[in-house]
Amino acid sequence: MNKNISHDANFRECLDIVAACCRIARAAQQASLTLPQHSKSDSTPVTAADFAVQAIINRKLGQFYKGVKILAEESSADLKTKSSLLKRVCELVGMNWPTVSAENITSAIDMGNHRGIQESYWTLDPIDGTKGFIRGAQYAIALAFIDKGEVTKAIMGCPNLSTSKDKSLDAISPTGSIFFSLKGKGSWVLPDAYTSFDPEQISCKLSQSEEIRICGSVEPLHSVTKKNDQIAQFLNKRNHKLKIDSQCKYAIVSRGQADAFIRLPTDRYYLEKVWDHAAGLLIASEAGAIVSDANGNDLNFRDGKEMLGNKGIVCASPYYHPRIITAIKDLQLNL
Repeated sequence: MNKNISHDANFRECLDIVAACCRIARAAQQASLTLPQHSKSDSTPVTAADFAVQAIINRKLGQFYKGVKILAEESSADLKTKSSLLKRVCELVGMNWPTVSAENITSAIDMGNHRGIQESYWTLDPIDGTKGFIRGAQYAIALAFIDKGEVTKAIMGCPNLSTSKDKSLDAISPTGSIFFSLKGKGSWVLPDAYTSFDPEQISCKLSQSEEIRICGSVEPLHSVTKKNDQIAQFLNKRNHKLKIDSQCKYAIVSRGQADAFIRLPTDRYYLEKVWDHAAGLLIASEAGAIVSDANGNDLNFRDGKEMLGNKGIVCASPYYHPRIITAIKDLQLNL
């Protein structure tokens, strides 16, 4: 794997910049849990760290790949009129880009305005799990390359998640993890403070237990986690509940720290976003897990930022995935 990655210099550069953003975001979180933030039009929060990470990564992608197309979550429209927020973004971006100006930042953020229709593009969620970030809990920096609807490259930085799967998910690690995959090359993890490139391969493993370890969202608006108890009962298992923010859930299934990640929608009209699942999908799949929507359909990354036709998410080991899909159908749990 080391040789394969070393032959893709740009991908190595992408790993390095995500690792750098992990360190910047972690420092921002540790320095002030009251980091300047703003409520977007959909009432979800966005912080200075969201904007800073998006500006840094977009800028670097533009340097690494000529004519790059990026579909990212944030827009500078939510930043331009907030002077205190913009000032803090400048300070954070300056940790990686010393000569940056406010104009540089807004331009870099808006490099992420690609529509994500059909053609090849990168997708970025600069801080996935912003509420977790604000609470001082887990969150992720999620970057993926989508080639005509298929995810072929993925990097997920989890700044608070230890590289050791023996550590508690509630523990905040002083050194985070970088998970990454190339299509057909497996899934790997590095500490985000790596000085030498020596990744460890990860794999999805089934626990031999009377319990099933199901990962759910911390935020009740994101998923109906009580339905996971019904699924576990259908499988004649006890539900060992694991609650964690962001795409970190894909990572812990990928390395055998959980048996499944189940996300059942709270709103029948809600559509999942591409940037919330693309990186996690490839990392989990390359580690041996199966990922689909809650009806067993492949995830759709062809029709723009919203995953049309998909309802809910199931990421699980090959043993549990078909059984969970059957449980959802038989119990009529999906909206």
